[in-house]
Amino acid sequence: GGGEAETVDPDHPPIILSYLATSAVDGSGTIQQLSDALNEAARARQPHRLFPRFEAEVPAIRERARKVLIAMRDGQDTAAAFAKPLGDSEAETAPPVVVHHAARADVAAVWEAALAAHPTIAKAELAGVSAEQTLIDALDFLEGEGMVLQSHMSDLVHLNPSWLADVVRPLADHRLREDGEEYLDELATLLCDQKLTPDYETAFKQLEDLVNNAQLPMALLRALLSLENEQTSHTNVLSLYIISPEDLCALLIENRVLFKGLVEDGQPGAAADEGPVFVLPNKLSTQQPKEFVTALSKGQIACTARVKFSMRKDFPPGLVEMTMATLQDLDDELPLQCFYRFGGVLYNPVKFTRKSLFCFEYPVLLLEAQARGDLDDDAARQDLAARMGEMQARVRTVLDTFPGLNARGLRHGGSELEFRAFGEQSAVEPARPPVHAGFSSAPQLEQTWDIMIGHSRRSGDAVVLAETLYGYLTNERNLRVWLDVKMADKSETAMAHGVRNSKIFLAILTGPCPNPRNPDDDPIENAYFSRPFCVKELEWAIEARVPIQPIVCAEDKSNIGKLMSLAPEHLKFLGGVDFIDVDRNDKEYFEVGARKIIRKLESRKELGLVCYPPACEEAKGV
Repeated sequence: GGGEAETVDPDHPPIILSYLATSAVDGSGTIQQLSDALNEAARARQPHRLFPRFEAEVPAIRERARKVLIAMRDGQDTAAAFAKPLGDSEAETAPPVVVHHAARADVAAVWEAALAAHPTIAKAELAGVSAEQTLIDALDFLEGEGMVLQSHMSDLVHLNPSWLADVVRPLADHRLREDGEEYLDELATLLCDQKLTPDYETAFKQLEDLVNNAQLPMALLRALLSLENEQTSHTNVLSLYIISPEDLCALLIENRVLFKGLVEDGQPGAAADEGPVFVLPNKLSTQQPKEFVTALSKGQIACTARVKFSMRKDFPPGLVEMTMATLQDLDDELPLQCFYRFGGVLYNPVKFTRKSLFCFEYPVLLLEAQARGDLDDDAARQDLAARMGEMQARVRTVLDTFPGLNARGLRHGGSELEFRAFGEQSAVEPARPPVHAGFSSAPQLEQTWDIMIGHSRRSGDAVVLAETLYGYLTNERNLRVWLDVKMADKSETAMAHGVRNSKIFLAILTGPCPNPRNPDDDPIENAYFSRPFCVKELEWAIEARVPIQPIVCAEDKSNIGKLMSLAPEHLKFLGGVDFIDVDRNDKEYFEVGARKIIRKLESRKELGLVCYPPACEEAKGV
């Protein structure tokens, strides 16, 4: 040790590192000299392109497959590309991609044609291996390098794998949840203007169902993927990548981005012209749906199985979604389903005593089948056990694709099954973590809050200050705080509930500013008092007699008069309330402002109802 760092020649990467050669030193040379000699002997000649892991030569025929696929992707002569000398480097500036994906049969046909065009090269380099097997091996190798991606169920080869990210982007748009109703309104308006939806109300309702229930009808999927708008960064990916919505859905299902949902009369999204409904897992709520009822009624029995996992710290990605997909059509008598992030329930609104439920609570997957019956009735118990056996069998097929989970409890009809009747505690009650003061397991619309924070999401300063305050008030002060981007439900109903059920309402006032999503907007339209929902929140607070505390960024401390000049007449009285300025860029000053907010919360009577003048109440009919 202590010697100079070993330098590496990029054209001759070491096979045997010098620190592994110490045992062979005989005193006649240095470790570095011995390492160099061993590497030179191991190579014996200049290296060709090598397998990254084994430093073995890549067969020439696979390099020719690479050139053919690149030519096919770029719309060039594939036969000519096949015959190019292997040492030729690719052009520094890549041409635009012409073919992003192709059917495996089309790729095979191009490959066969290239081989047929150059039989001498083909005979020499195939070395007795069939053209079909050589292509299979080459695709697997190139997929390992990341050059291509294969979708075996859809029989597609993705020559430009990044196109899939562009397709998923509109569906995984975080703004749908984080920006609340303003963004839904903007999207619904755009879809309506471009005639991608029958009307605004339909589009808004579908978007709301997507955010709240992860339900995505084919009509909305087609519309989102056909939308063109520079300000919202939407591109018509169906046209750009030349693929039908049906083929794309099959591809997304294969790659576990979507899974099918059943459509029945009365179910959201079941209108005939909306097409099939899919579930988008990343939009699923973390809260259990109201249909997820584990308490049994009189005359109802249940059978439960616990699937226990070991040897992992958490469930692997895709396990929950694949389980949802395999269980969704489990029972013909249970046509409807509601899923949440960690499980779901299959049910029938007519036969309400018959249900199947499942939920993941690491390290256990809990399965339960419910039905009308009596535990003393052997036939009823056998029927439940048979239904549970089918659930276990389907889960087993999923777990077979995840080696190393070491699951126990999937033996059909085994002694692990637990039966219970009315009045007995359910096993399918997920263990709850200790409840932090800022959180609750109760449904959102049944909760109360210490503080609600209102702000214009078109102001970057307001967004950052709101999230900084949220983090401090919840983590440092253990307060329950309502902030739209932290809520599962961001609907107008949820906002009104949040205001009316908070002890105080913090209004972060900001003035005219650019809209990051639409720079052409008039800046004054982005000010706090210009945003309809910001004004509504203030009005809800007045109606519910919730004290309002105005907040400003430190740099706006001298602009309070200008900010208030934009307020509607019935809200100008807020100018008479003591503002609190908060500086998020100075930790000590930030904590001063935050402590002032805490004091206002603790002595909110001084904010109190006296800040609402009679004129304001008369104007709003309070």
